[in-house]
Amino acid sequence: MGCRLWNLSMLSVLILTFSNILLTIRLLHSSDCPRPSMPGPSLTKQSSSEDAEGGGPISNSPSKSMEASEGAETQSVRFQQREQPVPPPPAPQPGTSTGGAAPSFDVKSSSATSVAATTINVPPATTTTAPVTAANLPPAPYTTEFRMDLNYGRWDNRRLFKMFDFVVVGEQFANLSARFSVCLATQSSLERLHTLAQVAHQWSGPISAAVFAAADEFPLVRSYIRFLRRCYSQVRERVSFHMAFPGERPPTKRRKVGEMTNVGDATPWDPLDDDDSGLPKLDCRNPEASLEDLLRLRRPETVRWRTKFSYPQNHMRNQARKACQSPYVFLTDVDVIPSTELAEKLDDFLVARPGVGGGPGHQGANGACRGLCAFVIPTYELDERVRFPQNKTDLVRLAKKGLARPFHQKVFIFNQFATNFSRWQDEPESPGGFVHVSHNVTNFEFLYEPFYVAADSVPPHDERFMGYGYTRNTQAYEMFVAGYQFQVLSPIFTCHWGLQNKRGRPPWRERQNSQNRKHFETFKREVSARYNRDPLHMLGPSKKQ
Repeated sequence: MGCRLWNLSMLSVLILTFSNILLTIRLLHSSDCPRPSMPGPSLTKQSSSEDAEGGGPISNSPSKSMEASEGAETQSVRFQQREQPVPPPPAPQPGTSTGGAAPSFDVKSSSATSVAATTINVPPATTTTAPVTAANLPPAPYTTEFRMDLNYGRWDNRRLFKMFDFVVVGEQFANLSARFSVCLATQSSLERLHTLAQVAHQWSGPISAAVFAAADEFPLVRSYIRFLRRCYSQVRERVSFHMAFPGERPPTKRRKVGEMTNVGDATPWDPLDDDDSGLPKLDCRNPEASLEDLLRLRRPETVRWRTKFSYPQNHMRNQARKACQSPYVFLTDVDVIPSTELAEKLDDFLVARPGVGGGPGHQGANGACRGLCAFVIPTYELDERVRFPQNKTDLVRLAKKGLARPFHQKVFIFNQFATNFSRWQDEPESPGGFVHVSHNVTNFEFLYEPFYVAADSVPPHDERFMGYGYTRNTQAYEMFVAGYQFQVLSPIFTCHWGLQNKRGRPPWRERQNSQNRKHFETFKREVSARYNRDPLHMLGPSKKQ
């Protein structure tokens, strides 16, 4: 009996082994297996239990752990699976009006299987009786998402930079601009563009993003914007992109993987060249690492030039702001992350909608403001090991534990000092959570650089100031001279990842600061003459003469 059972067991093992071999061979030769859906990120901080349910998240930054006291707060940034990218629409029928330019899309990222299975009903007016499938339609044109021609664009006043508006338009940008009274305007170079994914996740309104690139960075920016739009539906729907490049370094072709790095190439960039060959594979679950892979393709001469170049921050801010279609603009830097539901709560305040639990005390912007007003949104630095705070109570708790602090408090305290963070923290969060004015800024200083919401009629950023120093504070100073009252809002806020500490400044940074200081001597006299005021006595004794 024992021998029979042994023989039967061995036979079963052989049969199972042979079946597994056949199944493996079949799978290797099969082309019909469905692909796993492309994961898109949820850029909120997740606890370890949520990570286990999120479908294999990957950390956005090198893993850092904090033991003991903080518990669930000590989590790294995680990305969990979201929806699959939406395939592009089928090509229009010949002779059919589309109401303007045909929408552009990335042909390479489309799924041939899903498009071919789509059946398109023919209008009754046609003589065709059988349904037409996408496979029978003419092939879609091979296009790029960028709508720009280097022969056009607009120059700044000194013809240093050429700018292009709406080179990529968010699919819902127009609808969101009509729905929301406030638009988030931001600017970035290629190095920090990955943070836009989290900004778009947190901000549900329209976003206007101006991106700066030089020489061979230009095609890399295009590839990365395409990556962001493919992986993150929030970017694809909400963000409209604008571009700018320096006249001395117009767009050129990029270096490919494996190409020699010490060979210069000034071959002009062709906007019709949609070739992404030679690019590293970009992982939707980690936008920062994907961007680092692209940055390695920059030519060494471009990197050396950028380290000393005076970045045109004010040009980019003005470009992003003027592209907003809403009456109010929230102008931020690209790595400043809005609090949860900031767009909706801010919109309710600006149009005086009290919201749930608002009560009769909620007056909105019109009731709180007398004359010219700018509404300051407090900005904090966050320890990278904590989760993003879900409300003001969470943020204040982190601040009391030293895991959050006012923006630039250690680097340059006057940057945000006038906001009076202590007073903001001491005010308890209202039960309804509606936005209201916590207090007015009463100790305005020249170096104050708040992130604020204001009507689009505020003075522009002076484009003489480039690089480091005097870029944002000069615009806030002109607003103060013009009579604007800065009012701090609660309970909304913004955050910047990382507790910053003062470091040594490279020589090029001080050179830029010195150059901008010279421009300020002229600027402050112009502002005083324009408004016939000098409230901070910036002109000194000459004012009395």
